[in-house]
Amino acid sequence: MEERRLTGNSNSNNVQLPSTMIEEILSRLPVKSLCRFKCVSKPWSSLISDDPSFEEVREIPLPREINSSQTRRSKLGVFREWLCVTLEGDYGNATPTYNEFWVMKEYGVGESWTKMRVSIPYCNLSHSGFWTKSHDLMVFEEELVMYNFNNHSFQNLYVREIGKVGSVLTYLESLVSLK
Repeated sequence: MEERRLTGNSNSNNVQLPSTMIEEILSRLPVKSLCRFKCVSKPWSSLISDDPSFEEVREIPLPREINSSQTRRSKLGVFREWLCVTLEGDYGNATPTYNEFWVMKEYGVGESWTKMRVSIPYCNLSHSGFWTKSHDLMVFEEELVMYNFNNHSFQNLYVREIGKVGSVLTYLESLVSLK
């Protein structure tokens, strides 16, 4: 039986897979394997890059309406697909409550900050990163809440065996080595 190779030199017996198929295959492999496969070929090495230099780091302005002298803490997060800032604290109030937060609807554009309102007063609010067309899963004061921004209604969610919820996190495996 004739052996056929999947990567190529000029031999006419070689089969070359489309790059989209290779990307699909590589996307299903564990990170450790991908790091070893970088040496297979130059195209594979460019697909499997652990060089974070392609990322751009820059300062993003906060909304002009936020007075930094009155704010104790701000939390940076993600609301749906937008950058989000929630504020905590007001020096004159022992238990501050808010019912608004800010989202940047166009990344990097300071003028695109938009104030979002919620009908639940809170001291501590975070978005989980999960939403549907009509509801967002959020954490209000250590409780999971499904919030509807169309009509400002909400429903508390209770998970058996879990009491208070501090936060909901998303795990994302990375190709960047921590070594």
